[in-house]
Amino acid sequence: MPALVHGTVQTLAHQIAQRQAQVTVEPLPTVLADRTAMEQIMGNLLANAVAYLDPARPGEIVVTGERRPDVTVFHVRDNGRGIAAEDIPKVFEPFRRVGKQDVPGEGMGLAYVQMLVRRHGGDIRYHSNEIVTLGDGQQAVDYLFKERTYAGATHALPLLLLLDLNLPQLDGYQVLTRLKADARTKHIPVMILTTTDEPYEIERCYALGCNVYITKPVEYEQFAEAIRTLGLFLSIVQIPVGT
Repeated sequence: MPALVHGTVQTLAHQIAQRQAQVTVEPLPTVLADRTAMEQIMGNLLANAVAYLDPARPGEIVVTGERRPDVTVFHVRDNGRGIAAEDIPKVFEPFRRVGKQDVPGEGMGLAYVQMLVRRHGGDIRYHSNEIVTLGDGQQAVDYLFKERTYAGATHALPLLLLLDLNLPQLDGYQVLTRLKADARTKHIPVMILTTTDEPYEIERCYALGCNVYITKPVEYEQFAEAIRTLGLFLSIVQIPVGT
């Protein structure tokens, strides 16, 4: 698999360069499968990931894999546009395209990938996370607890909260305290990203329940490593909602 995926990345080198994207292929497990089918599967997935990157930020695509007791799982992750929650069930429908229609295509790529994966006795799934930006601490609390401006809203709770301590209205400590004191939200991982580097403040945030603390200005590699660390933490410690 590693050689196959690296070869697929090479065939997309021109498109990747145009998008100024970075593709990382981590160590992958070996599988017994039809090589042509696997090339088509990975080719379609990676081509889609490249085509739908967000031009507003540097593109990143990461291919990972893991062997579990009863199945081998491959992940193709990117920081592209994402897909609205209501459109996710339509992703694998033939001749169906969702989101902004500014990329050439007939809507058959992912439907074909799903067919090939199922012929091998496997399954394919898609997940998309929306990024919501809020201007101050009060807005963050209102959004999380569906109060004031967000009263009656139906959005789901976030999978991750990136929090600055120096916020207007309510500061980051107040937001973190409210978040971790409520059974509905205390399971949400919190990453503090702030200019404060005093040991006391760092200890205070960890005592209040934050998961990762990063001081700004932050180098990209430092931020990426923190994200990877938090991802590993979440993959090991699964805290059920409402506990």
